[in-house]
Amino acid sequence: MKAFGLSKKERLTKQKDYRIVYAAKRTYSDGRLRIYVRRNGLDYSRIGYSIGKRMGGAVKRNRLKRLVREAYRKNKSQLPKGFDFVVIPRSDGEYSLDEISASLKKLLEEAKGSQ
Repeated sequence: MKAFGLSKKERLTKQKDYRIVYAAKRTYSDGRLRIYVRRNGLDYSRIGYSIGKRMGGAVKRNRLKRLVREAYRKNKSQLPKGFDFVVIPRSDGEYSLDEISASLKKLLEEAKGSQ
C-alpha cells in the first residue's frame, strides 16, 4: 500500500459495507461533516462518502467527493487505523481542502477516543 495513495482496498465499495457502518450507529459531526464510524478489525482504515442531490448539481457533488477523498488521502498516516468511515457533508457551503481536512481529523480523533 502506498504511503500517500488511496488503493481500492482502502475504500468502501459495496452497498453492504455502507449498511454495516450505518447499522453501528456511531456518528460524530460538526458544522461541516457527519461521520459514521465502525471498527473493521483490519490493520488499515477504509473510507466511503455519501453526497446526496440536495448538496447541489453533479459538479458540486463531485467537487465535494474529491475534497473529502483528498483530505483523507493527505492525512491518512495521522488518522486512526482499523476503522470504516462514511463521510457525509452537512451543508452545501463552499469549503476548502484545509477546512475539510481539519474537520475530518478532529472528528476521527474524537471517534477513536470513544471507541
